[in-house]
Formats: sequence, structure tokens, C-alpha cells
Amino acid sequence: MVQVDEHLAHEGIQNTFQRFSETIKEYSGHVLELRGDALLAEFERPSDAVSASLAFQSNQSEFLSSLDDQFKPEVRVGIAMGEVVVANNTITGPGVVMAQRVEQLADPGGLCITAAVRESLTGRTPIEIEDLGEQVLKGFDEPARIFKVGLHADETVPLPRPKRKVELPWRNLGVLAFLVLAIAAGFMYLVNKSERLEKPASINPESAPVIEKPKIAVLPFLNMSEDRDQEYFSDGMTEDLITDLSKISGLTVISRSVTFAYREKSRDIQSIARELKASHIIEGSVRKSGERVRINTQLTDASTGTHLWADRYDRDLEDIFAIQDDVLGKIVSALAVELTDTEERHLSRKGTDSTEAYDLFIHGRHQEQSFSLEGNMEAISYYRQAIAIDPDYAQAYARMANMFDINVRIGWSNDPQQDTNKAIELAKKSIALDAKNPFAYWTQGRIFSRVRSGGIKNQFKAVEALERAIELDPNYADAYGYISYLYVGIGKIEEALSAIETAINLNPQYPFWYIQNRAVVRYMQEDYEAAITDLERASERSPTVLFVRWWLAAAYAQAGRQDDADWQLEEMMELGFHSTVKELLETSVIHHPPYVERFAAGLRKAGIPES
Repeated sequence: MVQVDEHLAHEGIQNTFQRFSETIKEYSGHVLELRGDALLAEFERPSDAVSASLAFQSNQSEFLSSLDDQFKPEVRVGIAMGEVVVANNTITGPGVVMAQRVEQLADPGGLCITAAVRESLTGRTPIEIEDLGEQVLKGFDEPARIFKVGLHADETVPLPRPKRKVELPWRNLGVLAFLVLAIAAGFMYLVNKSERLEKPASINPESAPVIEKPKIAVLPFLNMSEDRDQEYFSDGMTEDLITDLSKISGLTVISRSVTFAYREKSRDIQSIARELKASHIIEGSVRKSGERVRINTQLTDASTGTHLWADRYDRDLEDIFAIQDDVLGKIVSALAVELTDTEERHLSRKGTDSTEAYDLFIHGRHQEQSFSLEGNMEAISYYRQAIAIDPDYAQAYARMANMFDINVRIGWSNDPQQDTNKAIELAKKSIALDAKNPFAYWTQGRIFSRVRSGGIKNQFKAVEALERAIELDPNYADAYGYISYLYVGIGKIEEALSAIETAINLNPQYPFWYIQNRAVVRYMQEDYEAAITDLERASERSPTVLFVRWWLAAAYAQAGRQDDADWQLEEMMELGFHSTVKELLETSVIHHPPYVERFAAGLRKAGIPES
């Protein structure tokens, strides 16, 4: 319907939501949540849920028959009883999923219920019940018996019973049995009931199951423009959405480096979700032509394949910031995520008000993907142009700082000291303009970690910057991954282990250096065999990276595997390794004295010369 006429379709859907909400209230229920195309409410009794559903379906049928247009949202209803989890103002769990599955078995305009609901109904209810038998429902080991429900011929739905105030203990207890009503017609509603507890005080809230945060994968938006060069714009939309969602503590967002690997792959949403362990998938397309832009996007529940929200925008390019705000807001609403006041302020901040500067910025960011000196210099040029238009564009300063830092690290700089100083000044400038920019702190942290003058003081500065980046972006996987190495360097081994495990959880397709950093933690814990396992994996994935190999040689030697250490050293020398223990220590981030000695001891045992 949205594809035919977006405005009329949304108007029809919203009207349907409103009418059903009123019916829920009439039958002693009340709406708890709106989830984009879902509505959650509660009832005291199963019969009220059934009556409310039948009353709505009857009224909806009459209403739709009076319409002349094609926008006739038919609704399917499913009711199930089951346990749910209440956490962070969100309700989920087996009861909710069961209702979803039952709803999918209902006819448009119809109603299905589970056996548990059927047994709760009295014989006085004027309904016809058809046994659909045992049904295999996705996500449940045992088949469920399902019944189709409708009114007897010439019967009417019972009138609502008198309302009374009910004290509901579940809000404080977190986990109870629920009755759930789910309704869908391309959109879905949920209605639930919490059962009464005689002794709520005897239940320990801490023993309740912990509900994981929604885990979101944003796939690269497709470039639908005739010009292949417009891909920078579709990539820019994707990256900005990932960045904004990552700032929300109530979500886990998979990193760009992982999801962009699916650009050329088949868009089998549920297969991708399984690979990434994602609960929801966001995908879309962008068509940019002249000063017009058309964006289509949708949010999918990976467990069911149900579209929770979808929309299309066809506007002038100057409206791009408003479009981004609307998309972000609709996704947050559909996922029923509650933003903190701080998060709302962060998400309302715009890097620039200039669409021209923004266009240059995403051009530059796109050039970074080439990972070449030429690409970096092109990116720097675009960032300089963006800053010339908007001198307060904090993100452009941060990205340019990162380019200079990469040039130094990779060996592409003709004057490493000068470019390091440029990177430091640009990062400081970015933070001065916008103290809420996590990427600026990430860049500053990496730069400080490699500044040798000042010793451990710069390591603490680097850790402080990366901790601030994580505080601003709790889904910053690479920041967790990198800070784990720095934590080892200053002797915080438990924090290091926690950080690298968090990074791996956030980024299931993690790069080789995550494994290497975990190996360093295990090495310092003197678990050399575990370190060797990780380092061998890292070396297999990046066989020419020398720093993995010298850690592996040290671990072999510490584990008493001298033949392996000797062979590893020979391989390193074939790759051009000629460093000494003294040089490796001088360039290492390891500053904690006991760990410095443990690292040096392994290098010496491996046969690396002292100086």
C-alpha cells in the first residue's frame, strides 16, 4: 500500500491503530507499547482479549466495506499465553513470539488462538471454534494446537464488562506469564495479560532472565542511481545511520566493517541475521539525481521476516538531514527503545547545516575505503573543502586527523613527525568544536598511543580518550578492541580481557587484530597455549603482519616450544624482520614493568637479539 501512495497508506494504518486502541480500552485492556507496526496491550482475562479482537474485526469489516479506495488494511489476530521478559521498558520472550507465530496462521480479518487460551474461555461466549490441529511453529520445539475463532451466525460480541482498577505487580517484578494478542496485516499488534501473583515479594527480580538488547545490522544501502559514482552517497547514508544508532545504549549495533561485506552478497535477510547473530536487519536504497533524492528503507524482525517499519522519501537534497532524523526516529520507535536525555541531545546534534559541506564530507569518507596513499590524499582534499565551507565542521577535522595518522602508521608520510603533529592538532580542534564526537576521541587515542615522547603518560592519555569514545558510543567495537591492548600496557589486565570480549561480541566478523589483542592478554596471564592458539589464527588470516609473528615467537618460547619459536623467527626474517628486543620494547605500548619483563623474556628466549 505504501508503494502505491505513501500518505494515504500511513493515514489508513494510523486510523486502524487508533480504532483498535479504543476497542482495547473498552474491553478493560490498555495499550502498553507501540512498536512501529506493533501495538502491545494488556487484559485481565483471555475472554476480554478474544472479545476485543472479535469486536474490532467485526467493526473493521463494516468500516472497510464502506471505503471506495484500495487502502483497506485487513487485520490478522493471534492470541497466546506464555511467559515473557520485561526489561528496559520492553516486553519480549516466548509469549510474544508465540503470539506472532499464531497470528501468521490466521486469515485476513480472522483470529487464531492457542489451546491454553481456548481452555480459558467459558461456554457462554457466542463463538465458533475450528480445530486446526497441531501446528509446527518456528522457534518452538513442540507443536502447538491452534484454533480458529469466529462469531456464530447472527451473534454479536458481548458488551464490555464494567471496568475496575487493577494493581499489576509485574511492572516491578520483571517476569510473569502473559496473554499476548498479536495482529498483523503487513503490520502487527500485540496485546498481553499478566497473571496475578499472590506473593510478589517472594520473587527475586535478580533471578529473572536477562533480555539482551536488540542487535542491529544495517546493510549497505543500494545505489539505485544510474551513475555508479553516486555510491558514495548511499554509503554515506548507511554509515551515518550506523553511527547514530551506535550512540544508543539500548541497542547493540554491528560495525560497518562487518555489514559492508554483504554489499555484493545475496540479500537473504534471515541467513545474514543468523551469520551476524542479529535480531533485526535494516536495509534500504538511495537514488540521487541532481538536487533530488529518493530513499527507501525498512526494518525487519530477523526471527520472523516481518517488516516492523518501512518508508519512502522523495524530496529535495536540502532535506537530507530531516530525512535522516525521521528514519532514525521511526526505527527507535519501532524497536521500542527508550532514549536517555543525553542520547536525545547527542542524536539531535548535526555536524553541519550545509548540504554542500556534507556532500564533500561523505565524498572524503568514501575515498578512505581505498586504503591507499592516493585515496587518503583525495579524502584530505575533500575534508579541506568541506571545512572551507563550514569551518566548524568537527567531523571533517576528525576524519582528516585520522588520514594523517594512517599515513604515518603505514609509512606513507614523507615527514612522520610533522604529520603526527598535524593529526594531534586536528583531533584537538575537532574535540574543541564538538566534545561529543566519539570518532575524534578514537583518533586522538590512537595517535597518543604511538607518541613515544612522554612514555606512559601518553598511554594514559590514549586510554582516557578511548574510554571517552566508548562512553559516547557504547557500540564502538574497534574502540573496545584497541583499548584492550592499551589496558595491558598499563597493567589493567582484567579490564583488558573485558574490553576485548566486548569487542568480539559487538563485531562477530572481527578482524585479525582482535584475536591478536586477546592473545596478548592471555600471554600476560601466562596462559601461553591459549595465546598461541589465538596468535596462530591471527597469523593465518594475516600471514605477512610481523607484529603477530613476534608475539607468536615469544609465546612459543615461553611455552617451551623452542623448535616452533626458531621456525617462527626464520619466517619473520624472510619477511624482512631485523629488529632487536630493545627496539621492540621502545616501540611497544607495554609499559607496566612486570609485563615489559614478561614480553622481553619471551623475545629473548625466541632468539631475538638484545640490541
